[in-house]
Amino acid sequence: MKVLRWLVVAMSTALVLAPSAFAQQGYQLPGVDVPYEEPAPRGPLPLDLPPLGVAPEELLTPMSEDPSSDSVAWFGISQPWSISFELGINGNEGNSDTLNITSGLDLEQKIETITNSVRFRYNQATAAGIETKNNGILKLGHERDIADTPWSIFARNDYIFDRFQAFDLRLVLNAGLGYAFIRDDVTTFKGRFGAGTSREFGGPDDEWAPELVLGLDYKRQLTKRQKLTAIVDYYPQIDAFEDFRLITDVSWELLVDEEANLSLKLSVLDLYDSTPNGAKPNDLNYAMLLLWKL
Repeated sequence: MKVLRWLVVAMSTALVLAPSAFAQQGYQLPGVDVPYEEPAPRGPLPLDLPPLGVAPEELLTPMSEDPSSDSVAWFGISQPWSISFELGINGNEGNSDTLNITSGLDLEQKIETITNSVRFRYNQATAAGIETKNNGILKLGHERDIADTPWSIFARNDYIFDRFQAFDLRLVLNAGLGYAFIRDDVTTFKGRFGAGTSREFGGPDDEWAPELVLGLDYKRQLTKRQKLTAIVDYYPQIDAFEDFRLITDVSWELLVDEEANLSLKLSVLDLYDSTPNGAKPNDLNYAMLLLWKL
């Protein structure tokens, strides 16, 4: 009985809806007079096309460059970066086969009172087909000036690897306060003080170590064509001050082609670790390079 009842309901619904459906298709059921009205014609869809002759980049809506915006202030998406590449290669083939490669990349971005930086150095050397050096350091930095004072706050993140050390990778995280002793168009001299932690992965000391950070940044435009830069970072371990690391990076630049912005650079990078775990505590890298700034 339930099945029969559902069939009756379905047939009744079909008889009610069928005349209208058939009428819309232009059919007329016998004995059923259902008027049908043609729907109003639809015009073409409105297309908001740009006028002819407009360059594609002019159609893009620029991002806000307001320094108070978090997306711009902290990440600087819409602000340009100053970029410089450096490369030095020397070698010998014959009675002895040697090849030394030193390369680097510097990026810096300034947004009002904010400075973001990326600094990368890589050194690789072979002698008679045997690798004798393979190390690199990547430094990421963010610094924000405090109003119109010489004070600033900073956060840094360093990655250091060396195939001839007891570890595979060292990760360094720290933050703190900075103070500009001198800051003008010719000379910049800053001090830094903070704290953080570091860890050596793949080595015997594979654990986090709390440490302080004391640093000095010095830049001076000696002449129109000469520039001197020195960066020193001292990392004593908080619970054992006799364990420390010292990184010294000094460079001198001489502009040789003003039109191409090409310079000659002499650099010295020294990495010292008081706990080398069987390796030599001091690792010195020096090079003469060509520096190209964009």
